[in-house]
Amino acid sequence: MTNRRNFIKSTAKIGAGFYLASLLSAFKGKGNYPIGVFDISTGLQKNIPELFDLCKKVGLDGIQFTGNVRDSRVVDEYLSHMKRTGLKAAASCLAFDYESPDGVANLCKSIDGTLALGTDTMLIAFFGDRTLKMENRYLDKDKAKLLIPALKEVVPYAKEKNVCICMEGELCADDNKYIVDAVGSEFFKIYYDIKNIEACGFSAPADIRALKGYIKQLHLKCAGDKLYDTPMPKNMDETIQAILDIDYDNWLVFESDGKVPNAEEYLAKNLEYVRNTKFFK
Repeated sequence: MTNRRNFIKSTAKIGAGFYLASLLSAFKGKGNYPIGVFDISTGLQKNIPELFDLCKKVGLDGIQFTGNVRDSRVVDEYLSHMKRTGLKAAASCLAFDYESPDGVANLCKSIDGTLALGTDTMLIAFFGDRTLKMENRYLDKDKAKLLIPALKEVVPYAKEKNVCICMEGELCADDNKYIVDAVGSEFFKIYYDIKNIEACGFSAPADIRALKGYIKQLHLKCAGDKLYDTPMPKNMDETIQAILDIDYDNWLVFESDGKVPNAEEYLAKNLEYVRNTKFFK
C-alpha cells in the first residue's frame, strides 16, 4: 500500500497543479478531455474496489471522491486502487461548515488530503440546508457575509498547497462572480453543474459564457440521466458549445440526477455520447 506521508512529500515537490497540467496536456493534445464520474452517481461510493472496477471497465479516466480525505486510511485506500487500475482523482468533494469554530481547520486538512490524491480540485457543496440561494433564486447576502471571510482565511493555505477550492451551488453567474471576486484568489473558483442552473430558472449556455475564467471544473448532469435525450439542459449542443467557447480545459465529470437503475449502462451510454460530441472533434 502506498505510504501517505511519502506520497504527500513527493506530490508537494511537484504540486498537484503540475500533475493536472501534465494529465490535461496529454489529453488535450488529442483534442480530448479526461472523463470521470462523481462516485455517488454509481451507488458504489462505499464499495471502493467495485467502484474502481466499474469505472475501469467502462473506460473512464478517473473519479471524483466523496470520502473523508482528512482520514489517511480513506486516502490510502483510494491511492491503492488508483495504482491498481491506473485511474486518477478528478476532485474531492465535501461540505464546508463555515460557521463552525473548526470549519476552517477542517477544510485545510481536507486540502492536504486532496493534494495527497494528486488532484488540485476540491469541491465544497452548498445545497439543502447549506444553500446560499434565497427563495427568489438570488444570493442570500447575509450568508455570504459569513462565508466570504471564512474562505479568505483558507485560501492562503490553498495557495500554498496549490489546491483550488471550488464552490458548487444553485447561484446564477452574477452571484457566483460576486463571491469569487470578494474572496479575491485564483485558488477559489466555481464548480459548475449544467443541470442545476437550469433547474433554478437560468440558461446554462448564457450562464457558462458569463462565467468565463471563473469555472474550475464541471459536472455533466441532466434531467433523466441521458445526456443525449434530456429536457434539461434545454439545448445540450449549445451548452457544450458554450463550454468550448470559454476555453474550458479540465475534467468532464458525470453526475446522475438521482439514483440510476444500472450504473454501468448509465456510464457506458453517456460516455459513448460525450465522445461523439464537439468535445472530441
